[in-house]
Amino acid sequence: MAYLEGLSFTQISGPVPLRKVLPNGLEVLYTHRPGIGLCTVQAWVRTGSAQEGKWEGSGISHYLEHMVFKATARFGNRELTEAIHHSGGNSNAYTTFDRTVYYVDAPEEGFATAMEAISEMVFDPLISAEDAQLERDVILREIAMRDDEHDSIFAEKILAETLHVHPMRHPIIGHKDLFIKITPDDLRAYHAARYSPENVVLAIGGSMDPDVVFKSAEEWFGRFNRTLVIQDVPVIEPPHAGPRRVEVTRDVSICKGVATWKIPGFFAKERSA
Repeated sequence: MAYLEGLSFTQISGPVPLRKVLPNGLEVLYTHRPGIGLCTVQAWVRTGSAQEGKWEGSGISHYLEHMVFKATARFGNRELTEAIHHSGGNSNAYTTFDRTVYYVDAPEEGFATAMEAISEMVFDPLISAEDAQLERDVILREIAMRDDEHDSIFAEKILAETLHVHPMRHPIIGHKDLFIKITPDDLRAYHAARYSPENVVLAIGGSMDPDVVFKSAEEWFGRFNRTLVIQDVPVIEPPHAGPRRVEVTRDVSICKGVATWKIPGFFAKERSA
């Protein structure tokens, strides 16, 4: 990393993002990169498999991620992705333990389409029983594929042994027996509880003028009302009484070992001790 010596933080990381909070609580961050001719629009929802509440372990966060691509109140099935593709962009999403992220990467000319599409997907998905059944079958196939991946099973067993209480002990995709119980009403209820404007960060990058960006954010994302977010209940993992060990035996030709340690959280006072 010698080539980074002598460079400032801004030279390494780029310009500090511009920030604005809309009246409905949604936070907008914009990184201006003049001349690149591209844009990215990303909605970071502060919810993942560790915030599923009464649906803990079901994978409802990941299920909902699939559902928002189907249709909205203003876009029919597949019209969203087709509009993005016609603008020269592409879209995708991912779910983790503590966030679900939706994004569109496009030429600068596709910025307006990206903003409209992401706002519709995140805040106004049309969760129909028919689409829920289709995506249910897709995710069941993903779960079956996961069960054939040795590393995935190994990681799942390690987390389950490392954490006995915390919801991060569950796989993000969920347990099959809990996943198949999720109904369209459950998906709608989870969306209403977690997908509030104040629980979302809109991260944008590109060469658009900042005034254009924040005006567009007001237009497309400011139209949704602030709603009550169900607050997370902190889960305290009991202290380990001693070493724990788990062994996983499968029909593979390799041997793998993993060791885990409990360390202070990022904001814990012990980090500076």
